[in-house]
Amino acid sequence: MNIFLIGYRCTGKSVIGRFLSNKLAWPFIDADLKLIEEYGMTISEIVKKLTKNLQGGGSGSKEFAIGGGTSEGVEKVVEELNI
Repeated sequence: MNIFLIGYRCTGKSVIGRFLSNKLAWPFIDADLKLIEEYGMTISEIVKKLTKNLQGGGSGSKEFAIGGGTSEGVEKVVEELNI
């Protein structure tokens, strides 16, 4: 079994992850750190690069709809990063 903590930035996912890791005696893997290591960019740079094509040009605020299956994509990330 795996546990994935999903939420907005700076909401304590890493803090809770470390806490759970200690309580469950499981390894804690911080996906942000894995991505930074893998791509040699900050998370902000990675997000900016990945969303560049989604923005559709223009300036100002935009609204994006992402499907409920978005979190299912985590499994693919896990497989690709071998975590």
